[in-house]
Amino acid sequence: MRKKIMIFNVPAQELGALTILNNAYKAALDDHNDYIFIISGDYLKKADNIDVVSLPWVKKSWFHRLFFDYFISMKLIKKYKADEVISYQNMTVRAPKNIKQKVYLHNAIPFTDINFSLKKETKLWIYKKIISKKILHSLKKADQIIVQTNWMKSSVLKKINSIDSHQVVVENTSELISNLIGKDHMYIEDEFINKYIYPAAPFVYKNHLEIVEACKQLTEQEKKKVEIVFTFEGNESENAKKIKQEIIQNHLPIFLIGKITPREVQQYYLTHQLLFSSKLETLGLPLIEAQMFNTPIIYRKSVLFDEVTNSYNNEKSYRTIVGLKKILIKF
Repeated sequence: MRKKIMIFNVPAQELGALTILNNAYKAALDDHNDYIFIISGDYLKKADNIDVVSLPWVKKSWFHRLFFDYFISMKLIKKYKADEVISYQNMTVRAPKNIKQKVYLHNAIPFTDINFSLKKETKLWIYKKIISKKILHSLKKADQIIVQTNWMKSSVLKKINSIDSHQVVVENTSELISNLIGKDHMYIEDEFINKYIYPAAPFVYKNHLEIVEACKQLTEQEKKKVEIVFTFEGNESENAKKIKQEIIQNHLPIFLIGKITPREVQQYYLTHQLLFSSKLETLGLPLIEAQMFNTPIIYRKSVLFDEVTNSYNNEKSYRTIVGLKKILIKF
């Protein structure tokens, strides 16, 4: 019997979230059930078994998002007579009590000890201090919680005692991304320059400044052998402005190319090594994507990223800025 499954993913706009959304869309195309995707941008197209509802106004402000969460989601579920709901928004949505609901959890902020500055990182501070509590409370109501790593499953079970282990399912994200990307293209090394890309928004926890500091320790001759790409413009936030200022003042071999699409990121994996200095992720999608191209990976040492790169033999990790500097010029 065909079911109507409604997928909520209105926050999706950054690279990682869009990759997850595309994975869900491709899986739905190959499924025998009917799907309704509730999103906020022109990301997906309707298909024989897929309807798409785009609500761009949801992204205008926190107020618009709250209005959607409390009043619109329930109406949409009833209007389309959905049999099941899958929320990719880290928490359950308001739905009739008889509707089975799964939550795809891909934000680690509620499960980390990292704190954010109210003044410099207002949105992240609000997320950590306010929205995180809402997420944790919401997860208790989910029939199933889908995570991307064993590390994340362990974190959820430690944080929420009322959830049973069988309710938290670890999804094989590597297989999904492999099917989405394919394996027809492979990384080609540049014998003259060590080229790197770090596809990440300029949030403080993404830790771009660690890369900046490592580059500041390069000699003038070493700088000529290194080229690093950041995927933002440098005016998005105070942190972005600080990074840009450091790059200009110290004449660093780092280039700000602005926001690019997931497909454009994948093109960079053909010619650039992946540089990944983030302090906080639930998975670190670029780490998996780069492996599909046999792209060399440099990452900041952590239990989580060790899990993600466990079976990959073209990677190096670092613990200190000095360690990163040495890898940049030798990898």
